[in-house]
Amino acid sequence: MINSKKVYNLYLAKDKENGTFQKSFLAYLLNDTWKFLRRLRLLEYVTNTKTGVLWSSFGYLVKLLFKSNSKKLGFSIPPNVFGPGLSLPHYGNIIINRRVRIGANAVVNKSCLIENATLLGVPAKVYPPKTDREVLNKGPKAS
Repeated sequence: MINSKKVYNLYLAKDKENGTFQKSFLAYLLNDTWKFLRRLRLLEYVTNTKTGVLWSSFGYLVKLLFKSNSKKLGFSIPPNVFGPGLSLPHYGNIIINRRVRIGANAVVNKSCLIENATLLGVPAKVYPPKTDREVLNKGPKAS
């Protein structure tokens, strides 16, 4: 969980390190997946650490931008679910329940559903389920 500016910067660095996008300045500005990850981490930071009227307004704006980007990419990933080093190599339907906790260096591919109160270890690799509404655990693979 992001509870300080130092941890926030650590999460962003790990996400950037594990990302599948090009690590250039242009990718920093234009890559939608990287933009989603930055907004996710900023929302976590503001939600967990900042209070007051001004921060509440800023948090609302960040949440609006986050939701807009989530809809565009097909991601339904709530804040405070993933540890540092999250990698989302593809756009597509990714649905994660808010009660799920996934550790560091997770790789989540498209068409994934993780529901209920699942706890995945470090590192977790999540692939598309074989059937609808399957709860994914650590390391499942569908062919």
